[in-house]
Amino acid sequence: MEVTPAADATRTGVPMSEEAAALAKEFAAWTLASPQLPDMCSVDLASGYLQCLLPAIRSVDKALAQKLVKRLLDDCFAAGEEDREGGAEAPRLPKVFDSMPSKRLLETTIEVASSKRYKQLYGRLFEGRLATLSLDRNANFAVQKLLRRCREKDDFESMYAEISPKFMDIITVGNTGVVLAVGETCERLAAKQNDFIVSLAKAFDCWEPEPRQNHFAVCVLRMKPYGEVTKSAAVESGDNVEDNNRTKPSVNIHGSLIVQAMLRFKKPIKVINSLLSTDANELCDILCDPKGSHVVDNYTTSEYVGEKSRERLVNKLKGHYVRLACDRHGSRSFDSVWRRAGAGHRARIAAELSAREAAVTASEYGRIIASKVALNEFRHKREVWTRMVAEGGRSGPEKTKDMFKDIVAGLEIKAEV
Repeated sequence: MEVTPAADATRTGVPMSEEAAALAKEFAAWTLASPQLPDMCSVDLASGYLQCLLPAIRSVDKALAQKLVKRLLDDCFAAGEEDREGGAEAPRLPKVFDSMPSKRLLETTIEVASSKRYKQLYGRLFEGRLATLSLDRNANFAVQKLLRRCREKDDFESMYAEISPKFMDIITVGNTGVVLAVGETCERLAAKQNDFIVSLAKAFDCWEPEPRQNHFAVCVLRMKPYGEVTKSAAVESGDNVEDNNRTKPSVNIHGSLIVQAMLRFKKPIKVINSLLSTDANELCDILCDPKGSHVVDNYTTSEYVGEKSRERLVNKLKGHYVRLACDRHGSRSFDSVWRRAGAGHRARIAAELSAREAAVTASEYGRIIASKVALNEFRHKREVWTRMVAEGGRSGPEKTKDMFKDIVAGLEIKAEV
C-alpha cells in the first residue's frame, strides 16, 4: 500500500495512504447520511468510532469534516434544546452533556472544528453555561478544550467573565485543569493577564491585606487557600526539626503549570515578588519537587523576568545549593539557575559546593552537578576554571556535547525518516 503526500498526517502523526483516505471518505459520507447518527453519539463504541473518524477525515477532506461537525451539532449535541428547562442558577444544559460518550465526542469535535463551527459550538452549547460546566466532573474537560481552541480575544473575554468568579469553587471540586486552561489562554492571547492574577489571588484569599500577596505563588503551587497554606507552614516549621526530616509541601501539577504560565505573562511582577518572598527552606522544598522543579525553568528563561529578578533568586538560594545539587529534581533546578548565572554568582555557587565536596560527590546527582560546574578544576586549577566556566559560560562536558550536536541532530533526522 503506497503512502503519498496527498493525504496529510492525522493527529497521530502517521501519514495516511490513498486507500485509507478513500476509505475514510466513504465512512464519513455514510455516517453523514445515516439516520442513526443521533443515537450513535451516546453509545460507547459508536462514539469511539466517531472520535477516530473526525480527525481522520479532516486530514483528507476538510469540507466533509465540517459538514459532519455541523450535523453533529444540529442533530446530536443541541437537538431539542428548546424543550429543556432550566433556571438562572442552573441553566439548562444541551443534550450532549447527558452522557459520557457524547461528552468525549464533543471534545474531539471542538478540536477539529473550523473557526466558523467553533463559534457555533461555543454559542449554542457553552455560552451562558460555562460556570456550571466547569464545576461538572466530566463536562469540565470540554470546557478546557474550548478554551485551548479559542483564537479570538472577544470570545475569550466573554468566557473569562463567566468562569473567573467561580475559580475557588472550581478548585474546591478538583477541576483545576479549567483554571490552568484559562491561565494558558491568557498567556497565548495576551488577554486578561493582570485580571487573572488578581482573580486567582482573591480566590485564594491572599490579595488583601497586601502582605498576604507574599504567599500567592505558594497558594497556587499547592492549590490551597491562604489559611491552609500558612497553617501547614506553621506545623512544618520548627527550630528542632532537621531539614531532611521536614514535611515537604505538596505541589499540585496544575498549580505548577499555572505559575509557569504566569511567569510568561507580560507583567509577572506579583508572581516574582511572591516567589522571592517565600521562605528559603520552603522554596527549596518546591524546587526539589518533581512538579515544582519546572517553575525555575520558566523563571530563568521568561523574557518578562528581568535580570535583577534572576539575580535575586540566585542570592535567595544561597546556602541551599548543596541540597539542590544532591537531589534528583533539585539538580534540575540547580542546572537552570547555573545556566543563567553570571560569572560572579557562579564562583560563589561553586565555592558553596566546594566547601562540602564530599557530600556533593557522595550523591549520584551531586556528581553530575560537580562535573557540570567543573568542581575539581575550581578547587585545584582556579585559573583554568575561570576561563572555562565563568568567562566562557560552559564546562568541559558541555563543550564536548556542543562539539557533537550537529552529528546527533543528523542522526535524529535520519531516525525520523
